[in-house]
Formats: sequence, C-alpha cells, structure tokens
Amino acid sequence: MRGLLIALFVLIVLGLVVLFGPPLPGPNVREWFGVANPPDLTPCTPRAAVVRSPASPKPGAGSWRRERDSLLARTEMTGVAVDGTVLTLAGQPPSRDVLAFDPGTGRFSRETRLPVPVDHALAVADAGSVYVIGGYLAPRNGEVAGEPTNRGWRYDRARRTWSEIPPMQKARGGLMGAVVDGRIYAIAGGPNPFPEDGSQYRDVEIFDTRSGRWAPGPPIPTSRHHAGAAALDGKVYVAGGRRTGDYSMSSFERLDPRSGRWERLDPLPLGVGDLRIVATEHQIVAIGGDDETGWEEGRGFITPATWSYAPRAGRWTRLPDLNQPRHGFAAGYAAGRVYVFEGSPCPGHGFSRTVESLRVPADRP
Repeated sequence: MRGLLIALFVLIVLGLVVLFGPPLPGPNVREWFGVANPPDLTPCTPRAAVVRSPASPKPGAGSWRRERDSLLARTEMTGVAVDGTVLTLAGQPPSRDVLAFDPGTGRFSRETRLPVPVDHALAVADAGSVYVIGGYLAPRNGEVAGEPTNRGWRYDRARRTWSEIPPMQKARGGLMGAVVDGRIYAIAGGPNPFPEDGSQYRDVEIFDTRSGRWAPGPPIPTSRHHAGAAALDGKVYVAGGRRTGDYSMSSFERLDPRSGRWERLDPLPLGVGDLRIVATEHQIVAIGGDDETGWEEGRGFITPATWSYAPRAGRWTRLPDLNQPRHGFAAGYAAGRVYVFEGSPCPGHGFSRTVESLRVPADRP
C-alpha cells in the first residue's frame, strides 16, 4: 500500500510539472496531454466603461437566450454548422479538442481532435465534411503569436477521420471565407494578428473540394484580417475587420463568384474587428466585435450589438443585443437559431465559456 501511495504521489508531481512547469527538452509532452504552452498574456477584465452599444437605432425586439456553458473557455476560435450540429474548434489557449453542440439537447460533447492546434483559422463545411485552413500555429515558450501556416485539413464527419489537403500558396491567419458550389473562398488575412506589426492581405485563393486543387481568385478591394464572412444565395459577404490604422472597420463587400467581381455595400452601422457573421435562410447576421486600439491601457471598446442585412432590401436592421459583449468567438446557425460560443468578453485577450442563441425569423425580410 505504501509503495502504491508513493507511486501515485510521483505521478501527480510529474503531471503538474509537465502541464504547468517550464518547457522541457525533447518531445512536446504537453501536446500529448492536449495542453500547449500558453502565450504570455494576461486576460483582460470586463468593464462596463469599454462596452459600446449604439444609442440609435434601438435594439430590436426579443432577446438572446442563455444556453448551457461550453466545456472550454477559448478566444480567437471558430465554429461551423454541419448536419444540424455546430462544431467549435481551434483558438487560444491552444487546444486540439473539437466540441460538438447539439441544438436539440443543448449539450456539448468532445467529437474529435485537430491534427494540429491552431488559432485564427478558417473553418467551413461542405457536403458533410469540415475544412480547417490556415491560421497561426500554437505559440510556444511564452510567445504571443505563433507562425502563420498555409496548411489545411479535411474532416470526414461520417468516418471521424482527418486528412491533409494541399496547402495554400500563402501562409496566413486571421483569414475569413465561405463555400459556394463546392468551392472554398479563403480571403485576406495576414502574417500575424497585429496590424501594426505587419501587413494585411487582399489575396483570395479558391479550393475546389471536388478536384482538390487551389486556384487564385479575385482580390478583395479592402485588405484586412479579423473580419467576418458568410455565403448567401451564391454570393460571399465580408464585413468589418482590422488593418493598419483601423482596428474597427465598417467596410462591407460582396463577391459574385459567377462574374468574379466584388462590390461595396452599405457599411456596417458600427465598425468592428473580430466579429462573426452567419447566413440564415434570407439574411446576413453580424454579431459583436471590438476595437482593440490601446486595450492594454484600458482603451478600445467591445460591443454586444447585433445587426441583420437583407440583400433584397439592401439595408441593415438592428437586432437584440447580446447578453455578453464578445469578440473572437465561434458562431453558427442551426435549427432556426443563431448561436455564439465562448470568446473574449472585453477588448484584448480574455476567455469565456458562455453560450447564447437568438431565434431569427425564417421569412424573407
């Protein structure tokens, strides 16, 4: 019995050293445990003073419904709706876990694990498969940001298997994109998540899921990263984002894949970066976001504002505000509701487990 207790004590001490101690030479044991070295960032503190909710127009009728908390607390993550389920994945702190949320039961489960931990990645679904493309590799040894990658993976949900797809021409994170007719549009992004430390791209690359090949696409007029993107009625919409000198862009643009042309649309009523947009049956919904300008000094802002854009009407309408402002979260549309998961509740790096949903009318606005 004494020997068993000593062995148990040694295992506990070893586990604490591996998970929370300094980096050790040799193989990355922390990744075996699913825990990578976290970046040296202090989580921000939510404060009412940095919440921006426009005075006009007033929020729409109704309210977001609080759902069961997520199993994880992440930011700079992504989400994708597939087969009536919303998968949430990637993000910071580094994690390879992919969570599946069932709108019918309101419960989470761990469905699979990413081949490589990344954040600021693009995730889309097509024909029952999920594609994870680009992003920044998990930072190591206290680094703030990892290296950008051009790698991508396909997840076959029926078989629960991952396979690597050919790489993009350009490594990038903070990219956005959507799927139209079996083609994935990987749009813009940048070499790192900080506009003042690097450039932001206009490049568009198109991956044909049937041929497995990449081809160049028409560059987006406005370079950016940390924007939102979605596809509706065969067209790709991109809203908001960050670029050098502007951390809360209001630019709103649409690509018609048939003509290969971009057009500028009415801008977001409140410019933001790191928002999420999702497509419902007939509208684009833009959710949350922030402006990280001077967040380390307690400046910048975060917003709970939610907006709907009806392409036929060509205008924005305000929807109910989120209960918790957030950016860097995952979002998806399933069973007639828009869902948001986790994210940061303040400008800068913070973490939350909260989940909310909003019922969106199915009729055409």
